[in-house]
Amino acid sequence: MAVDQARRVTAATKQRKAHSLGIKTRVDATRVRQHLQLLRRTMSVREIAEDSGITGTSIWNILLHGQRTVMPTTEEKILAVTPINGYVLLDSIGSRRRVQALTAMGWTGEEIGRRVAMRRGDTWANITRVMQGRRITASLAHEINVVYADLRELAPPTDLAASRAKARAQRARWAPPAAWESVDIDDPDARPDWSAVPCAFGACPAR
Repeated sequence: MAVDQARRVTAATKQRKAHSLGIKTRVDATRVRQHLQLLRRTMSVREIAEDSGITGTSIWNILLHGQRTVMPTTEEKILAVTPINGYVLLDSIGSRRRVQALTAMGWTGEEIGRRVAMRRGDTWANITRVMQGRRITASLAHEINVVYADLRELAPPTDLAASRAKARAQRARWAPPAAWESVDIDDPDARPDWSAVPCAFGACPAR
């Protein structure tokens, strides 16, 4: 306890000294957060971490947990990461998991595809190809990300099609959005956190 207190006093002393000398020890995180949001359209947190040299935990703290300031070196490293071109092919696993998670809520593939197509200015989007293929364009992945962010906040329909979608997801053990809250959905090695999922199915999936 005494050691921790001494460390805090030392850190505070250093900050006061830096402030008195006009040295900015931390900067506002807004620019960094906005740039991370841009990068996340086509890159996973793991990819951003690899390119920037900043840990994935630090990136999540800036993106999701309200971190207000960052070190200048952190800002410099993250702002130096260049977004992936929209026509680059990406691993489809993150997009596939997002479609599966929405299906677990009761959204049908047809409705998800319709909304993706609307954003792209098309009449139809081939969600089956997303579910079966290993690679998709970065631009399509981005549109699926946006639709996922929108639909996960809405109450799904309660009709027969929605019930069938949920039943399909339960049979396939597709994780709903809550299971992906604390892990990187785009990481091929990530696993859903079923402990975070309320028992909303007819029977709780095995842990």
